[in-house]
Amino acid sequence: MSPKDVSKNRTVTAGIRGAETTSSILQPYWKDDRSNDKQFIKQLQDFAHAQSMIDEGRLEDANQAFNSFVEHYPASDLRVNARFAIGLTLGGMGQNVQCVQSFEGFVKEYPDHPLTIEAQS
Repeated sequence: MSPKDVSKNRTVTAGIRGAETTSSILQPYWKDDRSNDKQFIKQLQDFAHAQSMIDEGRLEDANQAFNSFVEHYPASDLRVNARFAIGLTLGGMGQNVQCVQSFEGFVKEYPDHPLTIEAQS
């Protein structure tokens, strides 16, 4: 953000992501950086692994992996995506009744999420 002070012909620049100190001038601190958080990294790896199973067409394995993800990471920011993926895998496996039930549960749990429109169609 760089508002310009027209009256004094100055430009003021303010950082919004983090703050540097003298000792970290080459390695700035980023607010909410979790790149060293082992649990967070494991969570990302587990989600990516489940996603790769979908990409490989291993829908049953992906379904199990996403269900496991939801169970093991109930507070994860990726939980909503995992819940949606469960419905996708069920539909892809031809389990239409379970797919509809999964998406109905998704809509109830996340009524304001952007993916809710997709879950309703």
